[in-house]
Amino acid sequence: MALAISSLYTGGTPVYSASIAFTSGTVTPTAHSLLIVNWGIQLNNGATTTFTPTDNFGDTGGGAWTEVGALQGNTYQYATAWTRLIGASPSAGAVTVTASTGSSGYHAMAIDQITGENTTTPLPRVGVSAVVNYSATGSVSLGGAPASTSLIWSGAYVPSHP
Repeated sequence: MALAISSLYTGGTPVYSASIAFTSGTVTPTAHSLLIVNWGIQLNNGATTTFTPTDNFGDTGGGAWTEVGALQGNTYQYATAWTRLIGASPSAGAVTVTASTGSSGYHAMAIDQITGENTTTPLPRVGVSAVVNYSATGSVSLGGAPASTSLIWSGAYVPSHP
């Protein structure tokens, strides 16, 4: 089976939210797929914080959430990415990401799914790299030329508020 990537969810809070947690809409992941969650928040107090993803898919034999990388853009902006192998028989559910500290903020989340991965010998994961500035242009740099069989995924968080 060939690798394929699809978007399951994109959303956020376009206005100020009094919560440091954000829950996606309902999604139904494919059994034995790899979920990728890209999440960002702008906190009001700029406290250094950690983030925890949870879900209620109820699958059997799935993996734990693994942080691929996290970065702090400035005093108030954070972006994180995680992966999780989904096991057998997942049900419809949602992903919730909770910040350990902070008072409130604007949230953005994307959930992507990769199907066709060999779950016995999963694809290697690469960390997060980013240039944080207020430019309208972003870029992704790789350490070398990828193999022709590679799948490259990139996500971005661009905070925006009134």
